[in-house]
Amino acid sequence: GFVWWQGHKDQGEPYASRYEFNMVNFIKKVRQYYENRYPGNIDPNAPFVLATIAFGGWDLSGAGLTVANAQLAVSGETGNYPEFAGNVKTMEARGYWRDLGPSTQGYHYNHNAETYMLVGDALGRAMVELLSTTYSVFGDCNRDGRVDFKDLAALALYWLQTACGQCGGADLTGDQQVDNRDVDDVTEYWLTATTIPPLPGQASNPNPTDNALGVAIAPDLSWTAGSGATSHDVYFGTANPPPFICNQTTTTFAPGDLSQATKFYWRIDEINGWGKTEGTVWNFTTMISPPPPPPP
Repeated sequence: GFVWWQGHKDQGEPYASRYEFNMVNFIKKVRQYYENRYPGNIDPNAPFVLATIAFGGWDLSGAGLTVANAQLAVSGETGNYPEFAGNVKTMEARGYWRDLGPSTQGYHYNHNAETYMLVGDALGRAMVELLSTTYSVFGDCNRDGRVDFKDLAALALYWLQTACGQCGGADLTGDQQVDNRDVDDVTEYWLTATTIPPLPGQASNPNPTDNALGVAIAPDLSWTAGSGATSHDVYFGTANPPPFICNQTTTTFAPGDLSQATKFYWRIDEINGWGKTEGTVWNFTTMISPPPPPPP
């Protein structure tokens, strides 16, 4: 999982007002980076815990308060970002501020080790909570809702491996190795199952249409949301595959002014509380502006 505790340098505009938007995208991009770097060893929704900025304690105000509220807003239990439910949690740290410190300098939480210890403990408790509630079917290596021969195959693939991250889900005990303890989990819950909520449907009906030509240089992109989607990951750029831009709840996206006669690629991944459905990569080419009329 991941831990984030900061915000000191964002206590000013325009950074404070952008903090919530930026944090949502940061969480997604960090997860995506490690999923790509260590395929099979990182959960798609790896736990992410935060603590609020806490300078001044409950007297925090202005841009600092804006940052703290933004940090609280991304926490999964708020419902603001349904895809973060059960895998992102923010801990309130303002109560850990101490007005007096062992030095005359007011930086770094008045040099109070107590503040850091309390914040660290809170972040640890949040991580334990997320890890204990992320998944409810014990022994299910491949997380398909059933404990069966596919899970035994996963154990065989990673048998006696160590330091392999989650070992493709086969390290059920979390001790960084695949051994008899993991087999015990599978046998104990053999042939148990649960009902898995469906992933969202795939995004469709792109506008501009796929392979469109002569598109305006300041287009508004839109699409039809997949069934059950609660938010949308937008990917856009001149490379294929396009880079991740942002997560949003609306089904329109304005990329701004684009270069003329240029091919752009875009993709929409649909999100809900259970996971993500990757979309099709679409493309369009912008128009060439007509030359100005000749002088009279």
